[in-house]
Amino acid sequence: MSNCLFEASLQKIGRECGCTPSFFAAFISDPYPACEGQKKLCMDKFMEDIGTERYVLDKGKKKECLATCQDQTHQFLVTSSAYPNQQSFHLGEDFCLILKKLRLSCSNEKRYTLDLQYPELCVGIESTMNESCDSVRGLQVLPTANETELMLLRKQVAL
Repeated sequence: MSNCLFEASLQKIGRECGCTPSFFAAFISDPYPACEGQKKLCMDKFMEDIGTERYVLDKGKKKECLATCQDQTHQFLVTSSAYPNQQSFHLGEDFCLILKKLRLSCSNEKRYTLDLQYPELCVGIESTMNESCDSVRGLQVLPTANETELMLLRKQVAL
């Protein structure tokens, strides 16, 4: 990597957090996995102070980053969102896998536990037993269920 200050920050994240920022994991040969979960929170602390780390390990030797001839500015953006997103989860393939599993669970002995925790879930699932997953997802016209019930069911499955 040609930017010493940035490389120094990446190395510090690796040492302190035990991971590599996921947006670099595929491009560099680093012994650390991509930052996820708690490790991502650790990484975020160091990303806020990028450029303050002044030393880099190069072939086992600690070297100080040299001053640049020009000012360097770095802009980056880290985003995250809750998964599953209740507004769009029903459009993805995972929705069909979960719907299939819930249909099975609502029709066997697991129903009792589901009913205790989610009293309306199996009732909603049963109302769609004869429909394709694409129909429940809203990708096809659904003649038998009303749209309000489907929206509620999609949100329950996304929880």
